[in-house]
Amino acid sequence: MPDSGDTFLVVTDRDKAKGIAQYRKMKERDSQLAKSSRVSLEGLAEQYSHRRRQDLPLIIRATSPDR
Repeated sequence: MPDSGDTFLVVTDRDKAKGIAQYRKMKERDSQLAKSSRVSLEGLAEQYSHRRRQDLPLIIRATSPDR
C-alpha cells in the first residue's frame, strides 16, 4: 500500500509494472539482508575482546567415531 505523499509511476503495460515492483522488492530485500549480515568468529571474538568479559560461551557437539 502506498503511503501518503508517495509519487506514482504510470506505465501502460501491466507486465512492466509487475517487473518494476519485483525489482524494487528485490532491492529492498537485498538492503535488509546487507544490514543483518552474519558475524564471523573473528568478528565475534573482537567484539568480546572490547568488553570486560573475556570468555566466549560455546556449545560443542561431538559424536563417537563408532556411530
